[in-house]
Amino acid sequence: MSDNHDHSPRTKWTTLIDVLIVAAVCVLFVVAFHPFGTQLSEPFPEDEVVIAAILPMEGSLANFGIGYNLGMEMATRDINAAGGIRGVPLRIEYFDDKSDPDMSVKAMNAVRDAGIPVVIGAIGSENSLAIAPYAETFDIVMLSPASTTGALSLYPGVYRTVASDVYQGGGMAKIVGGIEDVDSVVVVYLDNQYGLSLMHSFEHEIENYLIDVENITEIEIPDDLPMNVTWVVETMAEEDPDVVILIVYPEQGVEIMRAAEAAGLAPIWFGSDTMTSSDVPAQVGTYAENMIGFTQAHKLTVPSFADRYYEEYNTTSINFPVSYGYDAVVLLATCIEDGGYTYAGIRNSLDHIRHVGICGPRVFDENGDVQPAYDLVILENGTWQTLKWNEILTYDYHGISSTPE
Repeated sequence: MSDNHDHSPRTKWTTLIDVLIVAAVCVLFVVAFHPFGTQLSEPFPEDEVVIAAILPMEGSLANFGIGYNLGMEMATRDINAAGGIRGVPLRIEYFDDKSDPDMSVKAMNAVRDAGIPVVIGAIGSENSLAIAPYAETFDIVMLSPASTTGALSLYPGVYRTVASDVYQGGGMAKIVGGIEDVDSVVVVYLDNQYGLSLMHSFEHEIENYLIDVENITEIEIPDDLPMNVTWVVETMAEEDPDVVILIVYPEQGVEIMRAAEAAGLAPIWFGSDTMTSSDVPAQVGTYAENMIGFTQAHKLTVPSFADRYYEEYNTTSINFPVSYGYDAVVLLATCIEDGGYTYAGIRNSLDHIRHVGICGPRVFDENGDVQPAYDLVILENGTWQTLKWNEILTYDYHGISSTPE
Protein backbone atom coordinates (compact mmCIF):
# COMPACT_ATOMS: atom_id res chain seq x y z
CA MET A 1 0.00 0.00 0.00
CA SER A 2 2.60 2.37 -1.04
CA ASP A 3 3.28 5.51 -3.06
CA ASN A 4 5.65 3.87 -5.49
CA HIS A 5 4.71 4.94 -9.01
CA ASP A 6 6.48 8.11 -10.03
CA HIS A 7 4.99 10.57 -12.50
CA SER A 8 6.31 10.18 -16.05
CA PRO A 9 5.82 12.62 -18.95
CA ARG A 10 2.71 12.14 -21.04
CA THR A 11 3.19 11.65 -24.77
CA LYS A 12 0.92 11.13 -27.74
CA TRP A 13 1.43 7.42 -27.21
CA THR A 14 0.24 7.41 -23.58
CA THR A 15 -2.77 9.43 -24.67
CA LEU A 16 -3.46 6.89 -27.41
CA ILE A 17 -3.18 4.07 -24.89
CA ASP A 18 -5.70 5.82 -22.65
CA VAL A 19 -8.14 5.93 -25.55
CA LEU A 20 -7.52 2.24 -26.21
CA ILE A 21 -8.19 1.43 -22.55
CA VAL A 22 -11.59 3.07 -22.69
CA ALA A 23 -12.25 1.30 -25.99
CA ALA A 24 -11.30 -2.02 -24.40
CA VAL A 25 -13.66 -1.41 -21.50
CA CYS A 26 -16.36 -0.57 -24.03
CA VAL A 27 -15.76 -3.84 -25.84
CA LEU A 28 -15.83 -5.73 -22.55
CA PHE A 29 -19.09 -4.32 -21.25
CA VAL A 30 -21.05 -3.46 -24.39
CA VAL A 31 -20.06 -6.18 -26.85
CA ALA A 32 -18.78 -9.16 -24.89
CA PHE A 33 -21.92 -9.58 -22.82
CA HIS A 34 -24.64 -7.19 -23.88
CA PRO A 35 -26.73 -7.64 -25.91
CA PHE A 36 -25.07 -10.73 -27.42
CA GLY A 37 -24.11 -12.44 -24.15
CA THR A 38 -25.90 -14.65 -21.67
CA GLN A 39 -29.62 -14.34 -21.11
CA LEU A 40 -30.54 -13.72 -17.49
CA SER A 41 -33.34 -15.55 -15.72
CA GLU A 42 -33.62 -12.90 -12.99
CA PRO A 43 -34.76 -9.28 -13.52
CA PHE A 44 -31.94 -6.79 -14.10
CA PRO A 45 -32.00 -3.21 -12.72
CA GLU A 46 -33.36 -0.66 -15.19
CA ASP A 47 -32.21 2.62 -13.61
CA GLU A 48 -28.84 1.82 -11.99
CA VAL A 49 -26.66 -1.00 -10.76
CA VAL A 50 -25.42 -0.40 -7.23
CA ILE A 51 -22.34 -1.94 -5.63
CA ALA A 52 -21.83 -1.25 -1.92
CA ALA A 53 -18.43 -0.42 -0.46
CA ILE A 54 -17.48 -0.50 3.23
CA LEU A 55 -14.33 1.60 3.59
CA PRO A 56 -12.54 3.39 6.45
CA MET A 57 -12.66 7.06 5.53
CA GLU A 58 -11.70 7.92 9.11
CA GLY A 59 -9.64 6.12 11.75
CA SER A 60 -6.38 4.19 11.65
CA LEU A 61 -6.78 2.91 8.07
CA ALA A 62 -8.28 6.06 6.54
CA ASN A 63 -5.26 6.60 4.28
CA PHE A 64 -6.01 3.28 2.60
CA GLY A 65 -9.78 3.79 2.49
CA ILE A 66 -9.35 7.07 0.63
CA GLY A 67 -7.05 5.40 -1.90
CA TYR A 68 -9.54 2.59 -2.60
CA ASN A 69 -12.30 5.18 -2.99
CA LEU A 70 -10.34 7.12 -5.63
CA GLY A 71 -9.61 4.00 -7.66
CA MET A 72 -13.19 2.79 -7.43
CA GLU A 73 -14.50 6.11 -8.68
CA MET A 74 -12.13 5.98 -11.66
CA ALA A 75 -13.43 2.52 -12.54
CA THR A 76 -17.03 3.65 -12.23
CA ARG A 77 -16.43 6.56 -14.60
CA ASP A 78 -14.72 4.28 -17.13
CA ILE A 79 -17.51 1.71 -17.01
CA ASN A 80 -20.26 4.30 -17.38
CA ALA A 81 -18.38 6.02 -20.21
CA ALA A 82 -18.38 2.67 -22.00
CA GLY A 83 -22.15 2.23 -21.64
CA GLY A 84 -22.55 0.90 -18.12
CA ILE A 85 -23.41 -2.70 -17.24
CA ARG A 86 -25.82 -4.16 -19.79
CA GLY A 87 -26.59 -0.57 -20.70
CA VAL A 88 -27.38 0.44 -17.10
CA PRO A 89 -25.24 3.01 -15.21
CA LEU A 90 -23.15 1.84 -12.27
CA ARG A 91 -23.04 3.60 -8.89
CA ILE A 92 -21.02 2.83 -5.76
CA GLU A 93 -22.84 3.29 -2.45
CA TYR A 94 -20.20 4.06 0.20
CA PHE A 95 -20.40 3.23 3.91
CA ASP A 96 -17.74 4.64 6.24
CA ASP A 97 -16.88 2.15 9.01
CA LYS A 98 -14.27 4.50 10.53
CA SER A 99 -11.91 1.48 10.96
CA ASP A 100 -14.30 0.18 13.67
CA PRO A 101 -15.57 -3.45 13.37
CA ASP A 102 -18.87 -2.54 15.06
CA MET A 103 -19.41 0.15 12.43
CA SER A 104 -18.63 -2.44 9.74
CA VAL A 105 -21.45 -4.64 11.06
CA LYS A 106 -23.85 -1.67 11.05
CA ALA A 107 -22.81 -0.94 7.47
CA MET A 108 -23.40 -4.57 6.46
CA ASN A 109 -26.91 -4.40 7.89
CA ALA A 110 -27.50 -1.20 5.92
CA VAL A 111 -26.33 -2.94 2.74
CA ARG A 112 -28.84 -5.74 3.38
CA ASP A 113 -31.64 -3.26 4.07
CA ALA A 114 -30.83 -1.48 0.80
CA GLY A 115 -31.15 -4.77 -1.11
CA ILE A 116 -27.62 -4.57 -2.54
CA PRO A 117 -26.31 -8.10 -3.31
CA VAL A 118 -22.58 -7.29 -3.36
CA VAL A 119 -20.14 -5.29 -1.26
CA ILE A 120 -16.50 -4.32 -1.67
CA GLY A 121 -14.83 -4.45 1.75
CA ALA A 122 -13.93 -4.39 4.39
CA ILE A 123 -10.31 -3.22 4.56
CA GLY A 124 -8.90 -4.17 7.98
CA SER A 125 -8.90 -7.89 8.78
CA GLU A 126 -10.80 -7.26 12.04
CA ASN A 127 -13.47 -5.40 10.09
CA SER A 128 -13.79 -8.07 7.41
CA LEU A 129 -14.04 -10.87 9.96
CA ALA A 130 -16.78 -8.94 11.74
CA ILE A 131 -18.99 -8.95 8.63
CA ALA A 132 -17.91 -12.19 6.92
CA PRO A 133 -20.41 -14.38 8.85
CA TYR A 134 -23.26 -12.26 7.46
CA ALA A 135 -22.34 -12.67 3.79
CA GLU A 136 -24.05 -15.99 3.14
CA THR A 137 -26.85 -15.31 5.64
CA PHE A 138 -27.72 -11.96 4.01
CA ASP A 139 -27.15 -13.23 0.43
CA ILE A 140 -24.46 -10.57 -0.04
CA VAL A 141 -21.29 -11.38 -1.97
CA MET A 142 -18.30 -9.87 -0.16
CA LEU A 143 -15.09 -8.98 -1.99
CA SER A 144 -12.23 -7.56 0.08
CA PRO A 145 -9.37 -5.88 -1.79
CA ALA A 146 -7.25 -5.66 1.36
CA SER A 147 -7.92 -8.12 4.22
CA THR A 148 -5.23 -10.78 4.46
CA THR A 149 -6.16 -12.89 7.51
CA GLY A 150 -6.28 -16.59 6.76
CA ALA A 151 -9.54 -16.91 8.72
CA LEU A 152 -11.52 -15.31 5.88
CA SER A 153 -11.06 -18.48 3.83
CA LEU A 154 -13.60 -20.21 6.07
CA TYR A 155 -16.64 -18.15 5.02
CA PRO A 156 -18.85 -18.90 1.98
CA GLY A 157 -19.61 -15.93 -0.22
CA VAL A 158 -16.38 -14.16 0.77
CA TYR A 159 -13.67 -13.46 -1.82
CA ARG A 160 -10.56 -11.30 -1.83
CA THR A 161 -8.12 -10.00 -4.40
CA VAL A 162 -5.15 -10.08 -2.00
CA ALA A 163 -3.18 -13.06 -0.77
CA SER A 164 -3.44 -14.61 2.68
CA ASP A 165 -1.11 -13.74 5.57
CA VAL A 166 0.28 -17.25 5.37
CA TYR A 167 2.44 -16.21 2.44
CA GLN A 168 3.39 -12.72 3.65
CA GLY A 169 4.62 -14.04 7.01
CA GLY A 170 6.77 -16.66 5.32
CA GLY A 171 8.22 -14.05 2.98
CA MET A 172 9.11 -11.76 5.88
CA ALA A 173 10.94 -14.58 7.65
CA LYS A 174 12.85 -15.51 4.50
CA ILE A 175 13.99 -11.96 3.71
CA VAL A 176 15.07 -11.16 7.27
CA GLY A 177 16.76 -14.55 7.56
CA GLY A 178 18.78 -13.79 4.43
CA ILE A 179 20.53 -10.78 5.96
CA GLU A 180 24.06 -11.49 7.18
CA ASP A 181 25.18 -10.96 10.76
CA VAL A 182 21.74 -10.55 12.29
CA ASP A 183 21.79 -11.85 15.85
CA SER A 184 18.74 -10.18 17.37
CA VAL A 185 15.25 -9.56 15.94
CA VAL A 186 12.31 -7.83 17.63
CA VAL A 187 8.81 -8.29 16.23
CA VAL A 188 6.10 -5.89 17.39
CA TYR A 189 2.59 -7.03 16.49
CA LEU A 190 -0.99 -6.04 17.21
CA ASP A 191 -3.22 -8.07 19.49
CA ASN A 192 -5.97 -8.35 16.89
CA GLN A 193 -6.83 -10.70 14.06
CA TYR A 194 -4.51 -8.98 11.61
CA GLY A 195 -1.48 -8.97 13.89
CA LEU A 196 -2.02 -12.44 15.33
CA SER A 197 -2.60 -14.05 11.95
CA LEU A 198 0.50 -12.53 10.37
CA MET A 199 2.62 -13.19 13.46
CA HIS A 200 1.55 -16.82 13.47
CA SER A 201 2.61 -17.30 9.85
CA PHE A 202 5.95 -15.61 10.62
CA GLU A 203 6.54 -17.87 13.63
CA HIS A 204 5.77 -20.92 11.50
CA GLU A 205 8.79 -20.17 9.29
CA ILE A 206 11.30 -19.18 12.00
CA GLU A 207 12.97 -22.58 12.15
CA ASN A 208 13.28 -22.63 8.36
CA TYR A 209 14.76 -19.17 7.77
CA LEU A 210 15.96 -17.68 11.08
CA ILE A 211 17.97 -20.57 12.45
CA ASP A 212 21.11 -18.43 12.79
CA VAL A 213 19.38 -15.66 14.74
CA GLU A 214 20.25 -16.01 18.42
CA ASN A 215 17.47 -13.91 19.91
CA ILE A 216 13.92 -13.32 18.65
CA THR A 217 11.73 -11.17 20.89
CA GLU A 218 8.00 -10.86 20.33
CA ILE A 219 6.14 -7.81 21.68
CA GLU A 220 2.36 -7.90 21.59
CA ILE A 221 0.60 -4.53 21.81
CA PRO A 222 -3.08 -3.53 21.96
CA ASP A 223 -4.64 -1.80 18.98
CA ASP A 224 -6.15 0.87 21.21
CA LEU A 225 -5.23 4.48 20.53
CA PRO A 226 -3.67 6.52 21.94
CA MET A 227 -1.17 4.07 23.41
CA ASN A 228 1.90 4.30 25.62
CA VAL A 229 4.89 3.13 23.58
CA THR A 230 7.50 3.83 26.24
CA TRP A 231 7.58 0.26 27.50
CA VAL A 232 7.77 -1.07 23.93
CA VAL A 233 10.87 0.98 23.15
CA GLU A 234 12.42 0.17 26.54
CA THR A 235 12.02 -3.53 25.76
CA MET A 236 13.56 -2.97 22.34
CA ALA A 237 16.48 -1.09 23.88
CA GLU A 238 17.17 -3.97 26.26
CA GLU A 239 17.41 -6.39 23.34
CA ASP A 240 19.43 -3.98 21.14
CA PRO A 241 18.00 -5.57 17.97
CA ASP A 242 19.64 -5.62 14.57
CA VAL A 243 16.18 -5.82 12.98
CA VAL A 244 12.74 -4.61 14.08
CA ILE A 245 9.62 -5.83 12.28
CA LEU A 246 6.42 -3.84 12.76
CA ILE A 247 3.16 -5.73 12.21
CA VAL A 248 1.03 -2.79 13.26
CA TYR A 249 -1.14 -0.01 11.86
CA PRO A 250 0.51 3.26 10.80
CA GLU A 251 -0.56 5.17 13.92
CA GLN A 252 1.13 2.70 16.26
CA GLY A 253 4.14 2.34 13.97
CA VAL A 254 4.71 6.08 13.75
CA GLU A 255 4.68 6.46 17.55
CA ILE A 256 7.05 3.52 18.03
CA MET A 257 9.53 4.81 15.46
CA ARG A 258 9.47 8.32 16.89
CA ALA A 259 10.18 6.99 20.36
CA ALA A 260 12.91 4.68 19.05
CA GLU A 261 14.61 7.61 17.34
CA ALA A 262 14.48 9.63 20.57
CA ALA A 263 16.04 6.67 22.40
CA GLY A 264 18.92 6.52 19.93
CA LEU A 265 18.00 3.12 18.45
CA ALA A 266 19.08 2.42 14.89
CA PRO A 267 17.87 -1.03 13.79
CA ILE A 268 16.96 -2.12 10.28
CA TRP A 269 13.23 -1.43 10.07
CA PHE A 270 10.76 -3.72 8.34
CA GLY A 271 7.00 -3.21 8.12
CA SER A 272 4.03 -5.31 7.12
CA ASP A 273 1.68 -4.12 4.37
CA THR A 274 -0.25 -1.74 6.62
CA MET A 275 2.95 0.16 7.39
CA THR A 276 3.52 1.02 3.72
CA SER A 277 1.43 4.14 4.15
CA SER A 278 2.40 7.67 3.19
CA ASP A 279 1.73 8.55 6.83
CA VAL A 280 5.01 6.90 7.85
CA PRO A 281 7.47 9.14 5.94
CA ALA A 282 5.24 12.17 6.46
CA GLN A 283 5.15 11.80 10.25
CA VAL A 284 8.43 10.03 11.05
CA GLY A 285 10.66 11.92 8.62
CA THR A 286 14.19 10.96 7.61
CA TYR A 287 14.51 8.40 10.43
CA ALA A 288 12.18 6.17 8.39
CA GLU A 289 14.44 6.28 5.33
CA ASN A 290 15.44 2.82 4.02
CA MET A 291 12.60 1.10 5.86
CA ILE A 292 11.53 -2.04 3.97
CA GLY A 293 7.84 -2.81 3.54
CA PHE A 294 5.99 -5.89 2.34
CA THR A 295 3.04 -5.28 -0.01
CA GLN A 296 0.73 -7.15 -2.31
CA ALA A 297 2.06 -7.19 -5.89
CA HIS A 298 1.10 -3.87 -7.44
CA LYS A 299 3.02 -3.48 -10.70
CA LEU A 300 0.59 -2.04 -13.22
CA THR A 301 0.00 -4.11 -16.34
CA VAL A 302 -1.37 -0.91 -17.90
CA PRO A 303 1.29 1.73 -17.10
CA SER A 304 -0.75 4.58 -18.58
CA PHE A 305 -3.29 4.11 -15.79
CA ALA A 306 -0.89 5.91 -13.46
CA ASP A 307 -0.66 8.85 -15.87
CA ARG A 308 -4.43 9.09 -16.01
CA TYR A 309 -4.55 9.08 -12.22
CA TYR A 310 -1.91 11.83 -11.97
CA GLU A 311 -3.88 13.99 -14.37
CA GLU A 312 -7.33 13.39 -12.87
CA TYR A 313 -6.27 13.95 -9.27
CA ASN A 314 -3.43 16.44 -9.87
CA THR A 315 -0.78 14.38 -8.08
CA THR A 316 2.61 12.85 -8.83
CA SER A 317 2.33 9.47 -7.12
CA ILE A 318 -0.14 6.60 -6.92
CA ASN A 319 -0.54 4.22 -4.02
CA PHE A 320 -1.43 0.56 -3.74
CA PRO A 321 -5.14 0.89 -2.84
CA VAL A 322 -5.98 2.98 -5.91
CA SER A 323 -5.23 0.25 -8.43
CA TYR A 324 -6.73 -2.52 -6.26
CA GLY A 325 -9.90 -0.48 -5.79
CA TYR A 326 -10.13 0.03 -9.55
CA ASP A 327 -9.69 -3.67 -10.26
CA ALA A 328 -12.29 -4.68 -7.66
CA VAL A 329 -14.99 -2.60 -9.35
CA VAL A 330 -14.16 -3.78 -12.88
CA LEU A 331 -14.02 -7.39 -11.68
CA LEU A 332 -17.45 -7.21 -10.05
CA ALA A 333 -18.93 -5.29 -12.97
CA THR A 334 -17.76 -8.07 -15.27
CA CYS A 335 -19.38 -10.69 -13.02
CA ILE A 336 -22.67 -8.76 -12.84
CA GLU A 337 -22.62 -8.34 -16.62
CA ASP A 338 -22.18 -12.08 -17.03
CA GLY A 339 -24.15 -13.59 -14.16
CA GLY A 340 -26.72 -10.96 -13.27
CA TYR A 341 -27.39 -8.77 -10.27
CA THR A 342 -28.01 -11.53 -7.71
CA TYR A 343 -26.01 -13.21 -4.96
CA ALA A 344 -26.03 -16.57 -6.78
CA GLY A 345 -25.22 -15.08 -10.17
CA ILE A 346 -22.28 -13.00 -8.93
CA ARG A 347 -20.86 -15.90 -6.92
CA ASN A 348 -21.08 -18.24 -9.89
CA SER A 349 -19.24 -15.75 -12.08
CA LEU A 350 -16.52 -15.18 -9.47
CA ASP A 351 -16.03 -18.94 -9.12
CA HIS A 352 -15.37 -19.31 -12.84
CA ILE A 353 -13.82 -15.99 -13.85
CA ARG A 354 -10.34 -15.65 -15.32
CA HIS A 355 -9.89 -11.90 -14.97
CA VAL A 356 -6.86 -9.83 -15.97
CA GLY A 357 -6.94 -6.43 -14.32
CA ILE A 358 -4.52 -3.53 -14.22
CA CYS A 359 -2.73 -5.29 -11.31
CA GLY A 360 -2.54 -8.66 -13.05
CA PRO A 361 -4.64 -11.84 -13.21
CA ARG A 362 -7.25 -12.84 -10.64
CA VAL A 363 -8.47 -16.42 -10.39
CA PHE A 364 -10.24 -17.60 -7.24
CA ASP A 365 -9.85 -21.01 -5.62
CA GLU A 366 -12.59 -22.89 -3.78
CA ASN A 367 -12.03 -20.69 -0.71
CA GLY A 368 -12.36 -17.40 -2.59
CA ASP A 369 -8.60 -16.80 -2.38
CA VAL A 370 -6.10 -15.80 -5.08
CA GLN A 371 -2.56 -17.00 -5.68
CA PRO A 372 0.05 -15.12 -3.61
CA ALA A 373 2.08 -12.36 -5.21
CA TYR A 374 4.12 -9.96 -3.07
CA ASP A 375 6.47 -7.04 -3.61
CA LEU A 376 9.01 -5.35 -1.39
CA VAL A 377 9.14 -1.57 -1.21
CA ILE A 378 11.69 0.75 0.34
CA LEU A 379 11.42 4.30 1.62
CA GLU A 380 13.69 6.51 -0.46
CA ASN A 381 13.53 10.30 -0.31
CA GLY A 382 10.25 10.13 1.52
CA THR A 383 8.37 7.90 -0.92
CA TRP A 384 7.86 4.16 -1.20
CA GLN A 385 9.77 2.71 -4.15
CA THR A 386 9.63 -0.86 -5.41
CA LEU A 387 12.74 -2.88 -4.61
CA LYS A 388 13.51 -5.15 -7.55
CA TRP A 389 13.46 -8.85 -6.79
CA ASN A 390 17.03 -9.34 -7.99
CA GLU A 391 18.12 -6.74 -5.41
CA ILE A 392 16.30 -8.16 -2.39
CA LEU A 393 18.93 -10.61 -1.22
CA THR A 394 21.87 -8.41 -2.18
CA TYR A 395 20.59 -5.11 -0.80
CA ASP A 396 22.83 -3.27 1.65
CA TYR A 397 20.53 -2.84 4.67
CA HIS A 398 22.08 0.10 6.58
CA GLY A 399 25.49 -1.30 5.82
CA ILE A 400 24.60 -4.92 6.67
CA SER A 401 24.79 -6.91 3.46
CA SER A 402 22.51 -9.71 2.42
CA THR A 403 23.69 -12.53 0.22
CA PRO A 404 21.78 -14.90 -2.07
CA GLU A 405 21.18 -18.40 -0.88
